[in-house]
Amino acid sequence: MLVILLSFALGLLLGLLGGGGSVLAVPVFRYGLGEKPSTAIPGALLVVALTSLVGLVMHARRGRVRWRYGFGFAAVSLPGAIIGGWFGSLVPDELRMLLFAGVLVFFGLRLLRVRTVTESEGVAGSRFVITAAAIGALTGFLGVGGGVLITSTLVVFMGLGVGEAAATALLVIVINATGGLLAQIGHTTMPWDKLLLVAAIAAPGAVLGARIGERLPRQWLKTAISLVILALAGWVLWREWSGTW
Repeated sequence: MLVILLSFALGLLLGLLGGGGSVLAVPVFRYGLGEKPSTAIPGALLVVALTSLVGLVMHARRGRVRWRYGFGFAAVSLPGAIIGGWFGSLVPDELRMLLFAGVLVFFGLRLLRVRTVTESEGVAGSRFVITAAAIGALTGFLGVGGGVLITSTLVVFMGLGVGEAAATALLVIVINATGGLLAQIGHTTMPWDKLLLVAAIAAPGAVLGARIGERLPRQWLKTAISLVILALAGWVLWREWSGTW
């Protein structure tokens, strides 16, 4: 039951905000299915890529995706995703999960602090390149899509509207997650049956999330998701330190 709920929530949040749900993918495999981080993280990347692809198709049909901006962003961030994925396969599992919890705290606090995406910190010139590359590395290393950061960067630096940025972020996530996965897939045995099960449950959530996101206030959504992410960070730390997994 835990796997079903987390998998559906993963897709739902990806569809709602163009990001945010991917942070649930690693816990689904780590705690719901009992996989090691060396398997859970690349597995999460595959599910995130597939689920984001479903959400991307939904948004594309409504004309929200700005393909030129998305591919431009991915061109900068993809090398980071590949390097991050390769480097992540060399890091001890325990350290990787602690870093994952730290990233959750960062995402959660950032969402609470920013009132709207357009009020986030500006990114210009070389800072854009560094930010995009760092987001890609984060995706490959820890299995998180970084959709919240991608959306913010697209709004501030490329001048997209919030809805367009959230939709376009899904394109970047698909590309980055695929690159990170390819860099790790040769270092572990993938539980393909479990991966397809989680993806099959998450995909309808992404479709529903894309439709609900059109009707609900985005500030309310971001606040709710930030609280979920912070709670998830605490849960990850407790499970890792207590050894109850």
